[in-house]
Amino acid sequence: MDESHVDNLFLELAGETRRSMIQILTKGDERLSKIAESLGISIQDAHRNSSRLVKCGLINKNSDNLFYLTSLGMSIAQQLDSFEFLTRHNQFFQTHTMGNLDTKFIRRIGDLANSRYVSGMGPVLETLKRIAKESEKNINIISTQYPLDTARVVVEKANQNISIHYIFDHHTTVPQKEREELLKNTSWRKHISEGIVKRKMVEKLHVCLTSTEKEAIVFFPDLKGNNDMISGFFSQDPIFLGWCDDYFDHVWKIGDSFDESKLVKT
Repeated sequence: MDESHVDNLFLELAGETRRSMIQILTKGDERLSKIAESLGISIQDAHRNSSRLVKCGLINKNSDNLFYLTSLGMSIAQQLDSFEFLTRHNQFFQTHTMGNLDTKFIRRIGDLANSRYVSGMGPVLETLKRIAKESEKNINIISTQYPLDTARVVVEKANQNISIHYIFDHHTTVPQKEREELLKNTSWRKHISEGIVKRKMVEKLHVCLTSTEKEAIVFFPDLKGNNDMISGFFSQDPIFLGWCDDYFDHVWKIGDSFDESKLVKT
């Protein structure tokens, strides 16, 4: 594809109506009249915009007069969610980065589009506790912090034989006295020996999360690479959860054995 074709492609994608038409066609082939009705525009406007999309190779029309996405159009459609997510949260990403996130997850960042922004220590802590409380199968945690209220819920879930997997880094801060008291009064070490609780450690974490089979929240680091766990993105969307599961599995595979001595105890 030459530069002029790329320029034309971005020009066509600048139109909200044309982007909406592409999104509609991701669900299947459709007649122009139905597309116009879905978008609340005239058939003339729909025809004009569809002609532009055909010209740049994003859509085409089959023998049944149904419009469909071409291979190029399908590829572009998969990237639109990424553009939408990043532009919708442009102010957030002015002060946050993707950190050391692997390229394959950055390419799929649009999987997080169907989410809600949660900001503030109170709302975030309540979200973390609720996510843990409502789990019925498993809880996965990647974290550089140890919120005691959430930890108490996680311990209780382990007592109910809910599978717990967590990953800390060498800079994870834990309140030593409170943590030791909590673990002393529970069967935490027994859960570890029985495999109900599994844990690993990596040198440095940037992107953190807490996820279950139902919902998840993802946190990104600030410009200095420090994880910001007072603002994140929450969702129950299956695609969002798939991204979280894949990211957790990726970090788990590269993690080392858990080393208690590496924790920063306060």
